[in-house]
Amino acid sequence: MKKLKNLLLISGTFIPCLSFAQNIILDGYKDLKFGMTYQQIADSKLCTGWEYYQPLNSYKCQHFLFNGNNREATAYFNGQVLNSIAIDILNYSQNRPPFPREVQEVKDILNGLPQKYGPPTKVVCGADYARSNEECNINTTDINFDDYWMVEFLNGQIRLVNSVNQWVILVYSSAKTILDSL
Repeated sequence: MKKLKNLLLISGTFIPCLSFAQNIILDGYKDLKFGMTYQQIADSKLCTGWEYYQPLNSYKCQHFLFNGNNREATAYFNGQVLNSIAIDILNYSQNRPPFPREVQEVKDILNGLPQKYGPPTKVVCGADYARSNEECNINTTDINFDDYWMVEFLNGQIRLVNSVNQWVILVYSSAKTILDSL
């Protein structure tokens, strides 16, 4: 009976946290909301100028304000409406590995996302992102930049992705975009 009480107590506090995280519907990033037109995002204070990139029906910003710094970001559109935002967190190469402050920033982001959106809904790694969570060594104390990895939150609405010797990006996508890709 005591074990049952403990189990109910634990599940009573843990399960609402899970359902809270899974019930969040992401509506965008800061004042960039999914469904906005290009003109609406052009008026945003997060970027000083967007340039159209035709092959992907997207707009790039070289000076996108993220975490107090200017980054490159890309706003992707489905037709005339915004459906995802990709923010470059880190660009590096085999010849220029990440600096300690850059590694720390990725760790801070990886720590901050679960605090805001709940635990990751998926963790994968490997060149084809086929290895599952148990095989990936992705933690906030020792991030492996020598392997491809992706950590998803909110069932893929938010993704932090590392591509070996290239970049780390943070992607915010509308729930509709995620559902349409299934």
